[in-house]
Amino acid sequence: MKNITFTSKHYVDPEFYPKPASQNIPEWFTKMQSYGGFGNSKESVILEKRADQSGDPNATIKKCVPVLDAITAGYILFTPSDVWVEVPENDHDQTYAARGHGFKVTSHSHGQVGKHPSVPKSKDVPKFNNPWMIKTPQGYSVLIVSPMHNSNGYFNCLPAVVDTDTYTQEINLPFTLIDPNFTGLIPAGTPMVQVIPFKRESWEMKIGGEAEITEANKVTSKHLTRIFNSYKVQFWSKKEFK
Repeated sequence: MKNITFTSKHYVDPEFYPKPASQNIPEWFTKMQSYGGFGNSKESVILEKRADQSGDPNATIKKCVPVLDAITAGYILFTPSDVWVEVPENDHDQTYAARGHGFKVTSHSHGQVGKHPSVPKSKDVPKFNNPWMIKTPQGYSVLIVSPMHNSNGYFNCLPAVVDTDTYTQEINLPFTLIDPNFTGLIPAGTPMVQVIPFKRESWEMKIGGEAEITEANKVTSKHLTRIFNSYKVQFWSKKEFK
């Protein structure tokens, strides 16, 4: 098993240390019923019948292993202190105040990122000066994204890929507010980003032909041999992030 190391030069309350994403599963997902996807209000295992007498289980997204894999991939970084956000009366950019050691909000000028479609017009882009340095083994980088399927309700960080086997300094996290006029408190412990390590490799794209179609048809036939949990039982590989 490979190691990923998170280190801070500043004090961070252990309550707000990075955690495996599997410990940050969204409430909507845990509360959702596993069956009832075809409009049946009861969580019962039924089949949606087709004209050819075949059928699909009425599973919901909670039974979708690819979605769960996305939610639980990698690690979550949290805001290590409260952040107060305020819109000045002169309609300038929001101001941000954070009290944590080594954690503050600075900004990129609008001219640096103004063409990005997520950036509000004529406004600077705030960024978290994240206190965590990340170290991965040689040949491994990290994908940094907002927590997948798990919005914090306050902001979205801009995605990035960082070669953390060589760049082991703190990584700043530019973000945009979900509500551009938000004023209020972003509490300590708010999930900021999901950090997913991956091995760097070179790839070349090709367009498949008859051989790939034949293989796909075989996979389809195998998939249809089971009514429940076919992908998980027959195709899925377990991923671990501890």
